[in-house]
This record gives sequence, structure tokens and C-alpha cells, in this order.
Amino acid sequence: MPQILSQLLFRVLLVALLAAVAVAAAQTWRLTGWQARAGAAEARSAAYAEAARVRAGYDRRQAEAQAAAVALDTELTYAEGGDAPLSDYLAAAAGRLWR
Repeated sequence: MPQILSQLLFRVLLVALLAAVAVAAAQTWRLTGWQARAGAAEARSAAYAEAARVRAGYDRRQAEAQAAAVALDTELTYAEGGDAPLSDYLAAAAGRLWR
């Protein structure tokens, strides 16, 4: 009888150990999946940050170009002689530029 109990206890412990190994393997598989998804999310986040940085530079350059164009337009409008009539050649050239 004691030998039967020890064999039964051994089998129960063996089944418990196998169950623990199976659970650990499943958790490792799930953790690997989460790590892969986290890595992909981090890569997307870095790409979005880089895109935002590039866009901010583009927006800054556009604002500078627009400010320069407004300054030039203001200078040409209010400069001395800005209201003087243009020659036909200059009027045609100006018409082509500002249309």
C-alpha cells in the first residue's frame, strides 16, 4: 500500500510539473507576442516623431518664405516711387509675375 501511494504521489507531482511547464511555455509565447507588438508600436512612434520633425521644418521654411514674400511686397508697394507708372515692358512683366 505505501508503494502505491508513493507511485500515486509521484504521478501527481509529475502531472503538476508538466502542467507548470506547459503554463510557463504558454506565458513565454504570450510574452514574446507582446514584446513583438511593443517593438512594432515603438517603431511606429519613432516614425511619427520623425515625420513630425520633418513637417515642422517644412512648415518653418514655408512661414519664412511667406514672410519674405510679404516683406518684399510691402517694400515694393510703399517704396518711394512705388506709385509711379511703369513702362509697358515693366507693366507686362509685373502683370505676369503677380497674376
